[in-house]
Amino acid sequence: MLSINQIPRCKQRDICTPRGTLLAGINGKVGIDLNHIQLTGTAGAYIEHSDVIMNFTATVYRQLKTSTCKVYPNNVQYKWVVDGHEKIIIPDATINCRVHAKRGNSFFDIPRFVMEVLSESSKKYDRGEKMEIYRKMEIDEYWIVDWEKREIEIYNLDYDENQEPQYHLFKTITRKNKDELEIVHFPHSNISFDEMFDFKIACYLLVHFPH
Repeated sequence: MLSINQIPRCKQRDICTPRGTLLAGINGKVGIDLNHIQLTGTAGAYIEHSDVIMNFTATVYRQLKTSTCKVYPNNVQYKWVVDGHEKIIIPDATINCRVHAKRGNSFFDIPRFVMEVLSESSKKYDRGEKMEIYRKMEIDEYWIVDWEKREIEIYNLDYDENQEPQYHLFKTITRKNKDELEIVHFPHSNISFDEMFDFKIACYLLVHFPH
C-alpha cells in the first residue's frame, strides 16, 4: 500500500476517486469516463469544497460500517414538504439512520446530521433558507463549514417555551480549540480538525478505503 506521501496531490479542479479522476468541467459539472457517470457539483466551487466533503464522508463511513446509520455525500437528495410546499434538498453531507425510507436516490425521512460547506455562491442560502428548512424538519445537528477560514460552526436543535424547534450555536471550532471537535449526536464517530481540512488526504482515503 502506498503511503500518504506517495499519493500525488490532485491537480487544480480534479477530484480523486477509487476508480480514477473526475475532471471538473465548467459550471461545476464533472464526469468520469471509466464508468460513464456524470455528477453535478456546486457551480463555481473550489476543489477544497469537495475535499472537505470527501474527508468527512470517507472517515465517518468506516466508523459506521457496523451501524444502521450511514453517511452520504452530496450525491443524494431529500424530498420534504415544508410549509405545504415540496422541497428538494441536496446537502453536502448527511448521517441518516432510516436509510430505507427512499425512492431511487431520494430520501423522504430526515437525517440526524447535516453538514454544509460554504462556497461564495451558497453561503447566504446555507445560512438562511436552507438552515431554516433544516430547523423546520427538526434535524438534530447542523454543521456549517468554512474551508477558507478553517472554521466549523456546530448547531444543535432544541425547543423554546412554545415547543418550536430552534438551532443554538453549540460551539465554533477553529485551530485554537480544534481538539474540541465532535459529532455531538454520534459520539462514537469522530473526525479530527486536521483530517477535515487536509486537502491531500481526500484522495488517499477514497483510494484505500472506498465505500
